[in-house]
Amino acid sequence: MLTHGEISGIIVTLSGGNKPYHFTVKAKDERDVNCYFDQEIESQVIMLYKKFVRVGGTTNQNQKTCNIDTVDYIEMIKTEEMSNIGRYKLLKPVTFEVHYDMDDSLWCLENRELALNGYGKTYNNAIECLEENIEGHVICFTRCDDSEQSKASLRVKEKLKEHIDFNQVLNYLLERDGE
Repeated sequence: MLTHGEISGIIVTLSGGNKPYHFTVKAKDERDVNCYFDQEIESQVIMLYKKFVRVGGTTNQNQKTCNIDTVDYIEMIKTEEMSNIGRYKLLKPVTFEVHYDMDDSLWCLENRELALNGYGKTYNNAIECLEENIEGHVICFTRCDDSEQSKASLRVKEKLKEHIDFNQVLNYLLERDGE
């Protein structure tokens, strides 16, 4: 079925020398999506190789595959705003820098102000890493007295409390670990 659609992911392969010109995006949901484009945008596609991108165009999909038969636009995504991080609903959205580490083939999600970092071979692995990062912060900030924290740590704690319901995290950990 042909529709207009959009996907986000990492460009993982390029095939510009042979017609039809196309590249493959490893989507956030881990599907491989072939995207066919006109030669005029080949240099832009090459510059975005191994980058996190949003691609829009005419899609052709069935239950097994999804392709973008005609790329209308392609743009690099540098940040992503999240209202949920895995199982945790946020009190306020958090913006993460998003990039792909080509050397280690890792998705990277980072917010330096909140000291939140998620890394993984897949986007979902990076989200799971962020969940664990949140859990570690909440455990540390609720079990350690503020007098034991540095000024920088206390600033991170206050910022995190604006975005994360510490009780939500503690309740999940209690349910999971039974402690």
